Amino acid sequence: QRYKSESKKPTLRSIDIIGLGKGPELEKKLKYAGDVSSGILFGRELVNSPANVLTPGVLAEEASKVASTYSDVFTATILNVDQCKELKMGSYLAVAEASANPPHFIHLVYKPPIGTVNIKLALVGKGLTFDSGGYNIKTGPGCSIELMKFDMGGSAAVLGAAKALGQIKPLGVEVSHDFPLCL
Repeated sequence: QRYKSESKKPTLRSIDIIGLGKGPELEKKLKYAGDVSSGILFGRELVNSPANVLTPGVLAEEASKVASTYSDVFTATILNVDQCKELKMGSYLAVAEASANPPHFIHLVYKPPIGTVNIKLALVGKGLTFDSGGYNIKTGPGCSIELMKFDMGGSAAVLGAAKALGQIKPLGVEVSHDFPLCL
């Protein structure tokens, strides 16, 4: 290129996606891929949020937003401390006592917009927005206290899956999404 009088950079004129069909068939597959990808990206953004920003309350709000955005297929139940006490969720509440942030237990249910339910699934994810490991007396490699925000990755994956399901709206399946949030 250095010795040529004119730069002739190649330009992309078209893209052929081979093996996925054409026309409406291809559009349907691309929409599906986009819906799944948006759920994955949503979950990733949640995991990447720092623990002082993504508290249990904020994550509960995100779950509520997903349920309200796709209210035609989702119902949401978000339990507070008193409701968890009534349900005798002592072990969960004992862990949550370590934080100034109140815990929230999320239960989202996806039901298809039409037709009968043939399969029932449950997705469960751990939602510790920050796990200090107690006193964190470990030292050296592997201690990594700054990475303890990733203990809510399970709940982020479940919520990302909920968003994808809300967009895709698969028929014949009911999915319960459950995740306890604390710390």
